[in-house]
Amino acid sequence: MKTPDRRRGTRILALALTATLLPLPGAASASSSTAQIYVAPSGADTAPGTKARPFRTLERARDEARKLTGRGGDVFVNLQGGTYVLDRTLELTGADSGADGHRVTYRAIAGQRPVISGGSASPAGRGTTRPAASTGLRSAT
Repeated sequence: MKTPDRRRGTRILALALTATLLPLPGAASASSSTAQIYVAPSGADTAPGTKARPFRTLERARDEARKLTGRGGDVFVNLQGGTYVLDRTLELTGADSGADGHRVTYRAIAGQRPVISGGSASPAGRGTTRPAASTGLRSAT
């Protein structure tokens, strides 16, 4: 049988172990406030933008990311593989990069290859045969 002093020591040890296993303040809120938005060429813009029911367009995902950015936390826009055909310019502003130290990140889902296509087909015989002039942009190293 344990004496009262030993029981008290056991309780203190149990409390100390419990405290070390708890997340640090702010750590849980950072991960719990992370928002995930999903987009797929076969999705629907009337869907909720979840993995099971993704949005169809990048515009709809951008608009949802803007709403979520105001709530704090990082926002990830996850693109499923396939071709996203843009019929107009996708406009991104400073509001689309995040706020208060939180980011908005557009990324491919692991193992998938999304293609964003914004060109339009030219009538037969009216296209150019020369490559477009260089823009002077370099790829990131």
